Amino acid sequence: MTAALALLAGIAVLAWLYLLGFPHRFWRADQRLPRGLRGPRSWPSVAVVVPARNEAAFIGEAVASLLGQDYPGALSVFVIDDHSGDGTAGVAKKAARAQSGDKKFRVVAARDLAPGWTGKLAAMARGLEAAGKDAPRYILFTDADIAHDPS
Repeated sequence: MTAALALLAGIAVLAWLYLLGFPHRFWRADQRLPRGLRGPRSWPSVAVVVPARNEAAFIGEAVASLLGQDYPGALSVFVIDDHSGDGTAGVAKKAARAQSGDKKFRVVAARDLAPGWTGKLAAMARGLEAAGKDAPRYILFTDADIAHDPS
């Protein structure tokens, strides 16, 4: 019995030495695929929902970064203006006009709060409803004060 366990332990040690000593380096998380690789035949559609309340200071950069994505599939951005008093919707629209490209953009007004709902969650539900009409494959919820990297 001990000889069998020793043999199994030896095999396990040899397997780990092989994995660690050879150039596969599977544990390296800093590796990226080369940009020249072909992607899928069709990229899934993505809708981005941005609930925003009084975010005029940040929403322009957030919208510009979302509309500036190098994503080759269909991408649409929905800013849900949650009764802002600082011109958030206008800043978002201005930032969208400054971007060129084929990305869809819309500002949607949040509805009045229904009993039991909180503001941000109600705005997210409104965004989900608006984005869902396009039947995207994926929906990304993000905040109005986040600038996303183009890639």
